[in-house]
Amino acid sequence: MAQYNVTLEEEKIKELLIHDHGLKALVEAVVNQVLEEQVTEKIGAEKYDYRDITEVRGMLIEKGDNVWIPVEVTLAGEQFMRAWQEGARQYTKTVANNQDIGIYPSAEAWQEFVPVTLEEWGWEPDVPQKGQIADLYDKDIKLLIGTELDGKVREIKDQIAREPKNAKLYNALGITYGRYGKYDDAIKSLEKAIGLDGRYASAYNNLGNVHYLLGRYEEALSYYMKALDYNKSPLILINIAKTIHKMGATRRPRPIISLQ
Repeated sequence: MAQYNVTLEEEKIKELLIHDHGLKALVEAVVNQVLEEQVTEKIGAEKYDYRDITEVRGMLIEKGDNVWIPVEVTLAGEQFMRAWQEGARQYTKTVANNQDIGIYPSAEAWQEFVPVTLEEWGWEPDVPQKGQIADLYDKDIKLLIGTELDGKVREIKDQIAREPKNAKLYNALGITYGRYGKYDDAIKSLEKAIGLDGRYASAYNNLGNVHYLLGRYEEALSYYMKALDYNKSPLILINIAKTIHKMGATRRPRPIISLQ
């Protein structure tokens, strides 16, 4: 588990002890510092992982330090995923046939060839209706989630088939479902993890996360407290603090957790 050094200014601590909104200030300060550390780690990562974008590597063009998403521009107005898939198909076919192919970034080309401009003649493109855009967007999101989720779930389930008593695999499956908004499936997988290991703090914490996202704060707090029984992680304490704040308990109640 990653560890982060979090520092709090003296004024923040005073705010916690004196004002009603001190808990919120503390949580925000800690969470912001943790997120900054995580972003720094991500930027400093040496190895590129195509799965950060898509599970299907053939959908990408990798050249040196750059990664490109091929899009068939003649399909303007169609679903973005279709344009992406068609662009990837054409690129892969061209490479397989050993045909010449090049990548010409516009910013570099414009340094040598001045962009062509046209005289103004009063024409303006028609702006699509909001509903039309929303409909295409929803279809793309569902298609993308289905494509990405199926690959990730299949991989984990293959591992589960080999290790059916591995609670960590069910926890990983629950996390995957949760990240893609499949909360019912996430809860079932995480409950299975707890059934295999009743002291599995990570699964309890993740169950709390799912219920938190669903707005079920009482259930979320219950699972966070259970996770804390087996792991005194500061991140679990932060989750508890966020949940209490969401429940409206911003005043200083009696202590419900021990930091010892």
